[in-house]
Amino acid sequence: MSDTHTITKPIVQAPAPKVGRRIILLSGHWESRIRTVFDLEATIFVSPDGSAVGDILWIYVDAPGAPPGHKAVELVAGTMQGMRLELEGYQVQGGVVCDQYLIRLCGSAEAGEFIGESVGIEWGGAPMSGTYNIVEERE
Repeated sequence: MSDTHTITKPIVQAPAPKVGRRIILLSGHWESRIRTVFDLEATIFVSPDGSAVGDILWIYVDAPGAPPGHKAVELVAGTMQGMRLELEGYQVQGGVVCDQYLIRLCGSAEAGEFIGESVGIEWGGAPMSGTYNIVEERE
């Protein structure tokens, strides 16, 4: 009779990476009722709790006070619930005014089109639209 021992090694699995913030990249167009026109590029960081912060780069297309191509930045904060962003500007640089925005992402969890509008007193009802991409930030 032979003595054999089987040695089993425990299976060690690497921990799954923690999901951090989602980064939402918006690229689009905004036009007021009086035909003031801007292109926009935005980067919004959304925490797991739904809080959102970021910035919108406004590129003048047809707007008073600056030539086409002039750029301004608006810092924004707000929330994301499902596929809906509610943002409010709190600081600007370059000649734009702070506003509030409701934006709906109309696509998948990774990419698609967005529609929205300014809802503040100054530009209330001005539509915005474009495309978005979402990437997950890993810790």
